[in-house]
Amino acid sequence: MACVDTWLLFLKAHRTLNAKLDKALSYSELTLSEFSVLEMLRKNGSQPIQQIGNCLGLTSGTMTYTVNKLEEKSYIVRKNCTNDHRVYYASLTDSGQAYIENCFAGYYKAMDDIFNKLSPQQQADLSELLYTIIDE
Repeated sequence: MACVDTWLLFLKAHRTLNAKLDKALSYSELTLSEFSVLEMLRKNGSQPIQQIGNCLGLTSGTMTYTVNKLEEKSYIVRKNCTNDHRVYYASLTDSGQAYIENCFAGYYKAMDDIFNKLSPQQQADLSELLYTIIDE
């Protein structure tokens, strides 16, 4: 029964975190998935689209939809890999870079409000536990 209780608590925490982060982004035109893709590109540079989806835990369908929306907004460009034409890379445009930087203040404040309730050690412990769960 403890596993079920833990799972239900985890789901509640997940919904709560997403709701708070969605609220922090409500002033922007971005969904949480769109913001996450832009943030990953801002942090790591151009990457294969499939790799971004895998890192964020997004399905290929969600990634296709998200990348299409971000491309329509001129925040990213999609490019073929020169070595493997089956692979597409996503890269931030200048307007995407500027937009994501403007979104950071509200987003990071929301994350601080959430995670500063935990001590640095508790945050490290939580990260370790989550990595154990996702097998990375």
